[in-house]
Amino acid sequence: MSVLSRIAWRNVGRHRRRSIITSMAMGLGAALCITVISFADGLGVQMFETVVGRQIGHAQIHHPDYPRQRPIYETIPEAPSVLGALDDLPETVGVAPRAHGFALLAVGEEAAGAQLTGIDPEREGKVTALPESMVEGDFLDGTPGQIILGRGLADTLRANLGDEVVAVTQAADGSMGNELYEVKGIYRIGSAQMDRAGAFVSLDDIQSLLALDKELHEIALTARHRNELPALLEGIDRAISERNLLVRPWSEIDPVTAQMLEVMDAAMLIVLILIFSVASLGILNTMLMSVFERIRELGVLQALGLRPPKVLRLILWETLFLCLFAALGGGGLGILLAYLLETRGLDLSGFIEGASYAGMVLEPVMFGELRFDRVAVVIAFMFVISFIASIWPAIRAARLDPVAAMRQI
Repeated sequence: MSVLSRIAWRNVGRHRRRSIITSMAMGLGAALCITVISFADGLGVQMFETVVGRQIGHAQIHHPDYPRQRPIYETIPEAPSVLGALDDLPETVGVAPRAHGFALLAVGEEAAGAQLTGIDPEREGKVTALPESMVEGDFLDGTPGQIILGRGLADTLRANLGDEVVAVTQAADGSMGNELYEVKGIYRIGSAQMDRAGAFVSLDDIQSLLALDKELHEIALTARHRNELPALLEGIDRAISERNLLVRPWSEIDPVTAQMLEVMDAAMLIVLILIFSVASLGILNTMLMSVFERIRELGVLQALGLRPPKVLRLILWETLFLCLFAALGGGGLGILLAYLLETRGLDLSGFIEGASYAGMVLEPVMFGELRFDRVAVVIAFMFVISFIASIWPAIRAARLDPVAAMRQI
C-alpha cells in the first residue's frame, strides 16, 4: 500500500462508528436497488414470456393486408412452399403455421364469442409454451374434433372436460361454417384477452370450418434466444425475399409490451439515481466532517510537502475504502435477497389475486431474476455517485492554506 492509502485507511478507522454507519447506508441502498431491479426483471420476464413465449413467438409472417382488420380471406400465398422454405432456416428452432377466425361457441344454453385459432400441435410446442399452459385436461394431440378453451372462456360457457362445443362462424367463401368439438383441455397463459375469449383447435379443423383449404393466416417463428432476433429476421428475408409478405418482430406486433419493458428499464435507472442520491449525502457528510476535524492535521501535512493534488487523492482514497465496505456488504445482501426472490418467489396472493397489468394476469407468486450484470451496474453506479459526492470535500481539503490551517485548535 502507498503512504496515502495507509493514511486514508487509518483515517477511516479513526471514527469507526461513523464509517460503519456511512458504509451501511450505501450498502443498504445497493442491496435495495439489486432487489428491486431483480423483482422488476422478473416481472419483465413474465411479461415477455406471456406475450412472446406463449402467444406470438419472436417473429410472424402475414399477408400484407391481414393485420389491419384480420379478414379471413387474406391468406399467405403459396403457404406450403413458404413453410418449407422457413423450415430450412438455421436461425430458428420452430416454425408454427396458424389460421384464425372468430366464432360463436355454445355449450348447452351458454354461448360466447371467441377468437378461434387453428394450430399444428407438434409445431406449436416448438414455438410457444402453450402446451405447458394447460391447467386442466390435455393439449391437442392432432385428433380431429378437439378444442381447448381459455380458463375465462370455459367459465363463461360453464364448460368441463369432455363437453361438446358448437362453433358457428362465417367461412371465407361466404357460407356459414359450423362444427362440433369436444373439450380436450383448459389453459391459462396469463393474457387476460386470450384466457377470457381464446380457443384453439387443430389446423385441419379450422381450415375445414372456414373453407380455407390449405391456406394460412400466420406463420410464427422462434429464435434460439431473444438476442438472436436480428439474425432470424435476416434469415427470413433471405428465404422469402421474392415474396410479397409482411415480416414483423414481436416488438412491432405488440408495441405496448415492448414499450412497457423499455419504461421499466428507464424506471430502474430513476430508482438507482434516487436511492444513491440520498445515500450519497452520507458520503458527503462523512467526508466534510473528516475534513473539518482534521484541518490542523491537513495543514501540517501540506507544510511538510504534501501537495494539494495528493490531499485530494487522500480524500478519494478514504471514499474508496468506504465504498468497498459498502459493496461487499450491500452487494452480498442484495445478491442473497435477489437469489431468494428468484428461487422462492414473493407470495402476493393476498394482494394481486386475479389482478392484471397491461393486459396480463399477474401470477400470485412473483419471482425475480438475478442478473450479475445488473449487480455490477448497481455497484459501479454506487462508486460513481460516491466519488462525485466526495469531490467537494476533497477540493475543500486541497485548497486549505497551511499556515491558517495549523493555527486551528
